[in-house]
Amino acid sequence: AEYMGGITAAGGMLLMGGGLMPQTLPQGLAATAAFISSINIGGGFLVTQRMLDMFKRPTDPPQYNWLFALPAGGFLGAYGYGAVLGTMPDLHQAAYLASSLCCVGALGGLSSQKSARVGNALGMIGVSGGLAATLGIIQPDAQLIGANDTVNSAALEDPNSIIAGMPVMHVWDSKQVVVVKRTLGVGYAAVDNPIFFKENTSMLLNDAKKACEGVLAKVKEHYGET
Repeated sequence: AEYMGGITAAGGMLLMGGGLMPQTLPQGLAATAAFISSINIGGGFLVTQRMLDMFKRPTDPPQYNWLFALPAGGFLGAYGYGAVLGTMPDLHQAAYLASSLCCVGALGGLSSQKSARVGNALGMIGVSGGLAATLGIIQPDAQLIGANDTVNSAALEDPNSIIAGMPVMHVWDSKQVVVVKRTLGVGYAAVDNPIFFKENTSMLLNDAKKACEGVLAKVKEHYGET
């Protein structure tokens, strides 16, 4: 059931549209399917582990299941590193293949009491790898909208600023920053924002809400609702 839940979750993630909130009925159904599947996946593996613990005998040797985190971390780390480099076009398919083999091995392991714990661990690695590969294929691109003072880099760059040390969103690390303001005035903290003058920043003098709604309307007009 956990492996079927993994397939449903991966399919739901592919159909969710990549936005912060579902915009259409199919996207809403996909988000619901992914959410319910995530509960099924986590609960299923926990129930399986509890059942295995119930059958554990006092004479059984100690188990070191946490060691399975080492190959799992190596697998996910290698995949993540390869995805960031972007030099292997078949990386996602290779990750899917490795995850599928782990799930097949999990089914074989769960068929015997002696190897059931190994099978449960392989299943968790396989499902986690499949979901990670799905995220890699989607390649979500974060679009962040924040008020002036919440994205003011002076909080980190100027130790003498009155907002020094304040938690802010690092929007200036993005490839492209678009600042939408009515004027070039300062925010509520009355502090100039250095990101206005960075090379990757574009300035649009307009009402922020109307400008964002206008851009969204044009994007939907060009690419469709999805």
